[in-house]
Amino acid sequence: MEYLKFIPAFFAGVLSFIFGEWSALLTILVALVAIDFVTGMTAASLDGGLKSKIGMIGIARKVFIFAIIAVAHLIDLLLGES
Repeated sequence: MEYLKFIPAFFAGVLSFIFGEWSALLTILVALVAIDFVTGMTAASLDGGLKSKIGMIGIARKVFIFAIIAVAHLIDLLLGES
């Protein structure tokens, strides 16, 4: 049962290394991304155009947003040490 404690702790450690300290701005970004996802799914289903290819493009854009933030944080760490 110890592995049940290890798995969330590992992912929390990785996320805190990649994104740094969890701030209010990161919370707002996660909330806005979730709202964007839900409203996009709702609009697509009401319009009758719920397609997996378009959905995957939207998800890829959201992942890219977090990737840019992670890279910016790691660059900030790199420049702050010198």
